[in-house]
Amino acid sequence: MPIPEDKAMQWIVCLGIGAVAGVFSGLFGGSGGWFLVPALTLCLPYAGIKSPEIVKIAIATSLAVTVVTSFVTTRVYAARGSVHWPALFLMLPGNAIGVIGAAAFAAHADVTLVTLVFAGTAIYMASGMIGSRKLHLGHSAPLPGLLNLSSRGLLAGGMVGIVGGGGLSMPIFAHYMTVQRAIGTASALAVPTAVIAVSTYASAQPPPGCDGSCFGYIYLPAVCATGIASVLFAPLGSALAHSLPIPALKRILAAVLVLAALNISRKALPHVDSIEREAKAELASLMPGFSLCKARRMLKPVRFGGSQAPAR
Repeated sequence: MPIPEDKAMQWIVCLGIGAVAGVFSGLFGGSGGWFLVPALTLCLPYAGIKSPEIVKIAIATSLAVTVVTSFVTTRVYAARGSVHWPALFLMLPGNAIGVIGAAAFAAHADVTLVTLVFAGTAIYMASGMIGSRKLHLGHSAPLPGLLNLSSRGLLAGGMVGIVGGGGLSMPIFAHYMTVQRAIGTASALAVPTAVIAVSTYASAQPPPGCDGSCFGYIYLPAVCATGIASVLFAPLGSALAHSLPIPALKRILAAVLVLAALNISRKALPHVDSIEREAKAELASLMPGFSLCKARRMLKPVRFGGSQAPAR
């Protein structure tokens, strides 16, 4: 359904998006970006952003919101004793390196490639949530050392820098602690991770089609509107994470990831008609004297399964 161009209604829509993102951030340790990125991709054009790099703007903007939301979520989890600080500091070095490199790459990469990476990562995470039983076993493995955990954080940070969706470290932490504590630790790790990624996106040149409201790739009005609601609703997600059963949490996150992948792919990837037009134009440029009508005249009708009709 199209979003009205009335400015007040746009703010209401942004507040609603932020509220949902805040709940998911509290539920899944900074995972609000998986909802926020496709939602902003749909809504930002109605706010006047007509940039062809709308997906990158949505990713950078969601990361800016994640900084504040994850900070609030971390305070709630820390008050419950659900943040494993040693595990956080062991993963942080590799996570930071991955975020810096991936965000710098994504800021200059083709937008279609970034969209495909986002969708592929979301589908992969969803399949892991549905297919794995390790998140609700009654025991945990011993916490590994700096090199082991930091190397895993390198990959998780790289994905965050590209796709902007947090919570990728939560399944890693869940091997070594309870799910609730893994969510709280992932939320705490999302704060420095998002700060690093935001700094990288903010230092880039604003993309074409983004007016003076953009700071690098970050659309500041959306940060304000969605950030306010996200901060207010993040504690609700934290409370739900401590009350809902673990299999239900996994199914909810898997459904959100699949919907996010489908939504952003439908919005950002080229339509079949445009691909067909580009292919025809390329063929015409390579063979200017060749046309579809000429190709049809070259083909002779062939009759199968019977004798030819007599000539009249």
